Amino acid sequence: QDPYHMRYNNSFCLLSTATSLAYRITDWLSLGGGILARMDTFQSTEQNYIDLYTWLNDPEDSPFRLRLKTEVKIRTEYVLGILVRPPVEGWQEKVSLGVVYRRELSGYYGTGASSNDVVYVCPEDGPCPFTRPDGEPGQPGDKYLLFPLKAFSVDYIGYNPAQIAIGLAVRPVERLLISADVTWKDYSEFQFFWALPPEPRFHDTWIPRVGLEYYFEPRSEKAFFKKIRKISLMSGYYYEPTPVPDMNGEMNILDSDKNVVSFGFSLDYLMKSLDMFRVQAYFQLHLLNETHLHNRDDPLFGEMWTGGEVYSTGITIGIEL
Repeated sequence: QDPYHMRYNNSFCLLSTATSLAYRITDWLSLGGGILARMDTFQSTEQNYIDLYTWLNDPEDSPFRLRLKTEVKIRTEYVLGILVRPPVEGWQEKVSLGVVYRRELSGYYGTGASSNDVVYVCPEDGPCPFTRPDGEPGQPGDKYLLFPLKAFSVDYIGYNPAQIAIGLAVRPVERLLISADVTWKDYSEFQFFWALPPEPRFHDTWIPRVGLEYYFEPRSEKAFFKKIRKISLMSGYYYEPTPVPDMNGEMNILDSDKNVVSFGFSLDYLMKSLDMFRVQAYFQLHLLNETHLHNRDDPLFGEMWTGGEVYSTGITIGIEL
């Protein structure tokens, strides 16, 4: 699923997969790339029409004729990355710089090309006032286009902006790792319902992040602790401003700036018949800043406030054979 579809749109569950590959060219340079593919359903109603004869002569019967065609489309975008370690003796294990680019990934769920053309369908039990292209009289069931009303509309959901992230990791001492990165997200291209941008448009965002990791080896003589090879303690923080501008107008899209703090640990345990048994766990707290909309220019809604907290936790268990 997409991380933003519930923030800015009502959404259905969409399948998204990612496949990536990395290659270490030298001791100081590595390149990586991947493809993000997602499957969306897309519904076409181009064969819809309004039967003018039924509309005029049979008020008890609906003149609208619905013809649906639903298909599945696979959309792909790419991600590219580079990792550099200084080609200087003694620095390759202490400093690394990474840059990654991910192209915009967006998807649809709803109607595509649509049509409500007004046509005249010749009746089964009466004369047809139209003639065929060859000059012959129209036959029962023939359709004749009167007013083309073709349009394109879509329930647009599932938007992940194009983004570039630059990160730096430094290990000043053997057991301590300090990392920092900044991510730019291209939210000025955001589109939603009917594949149109909001009014006013979203703006691009810059997200700074910092993280710390420290590990130690217990080296205890007790049976259980003796098999613990390494314990890592981790913490991090990032600030993500909202891309949503001032919405005190005719459109209400609610969102908040957020401060996010994280804590985690990792434990490597030596087990019988395994090279390593690893447990990792984390806890993350999202603090959403309170936002106030006075909505004086909105004819439908009054004052609004947004804010709150989001709690997230997870655990990963892995083995090395």
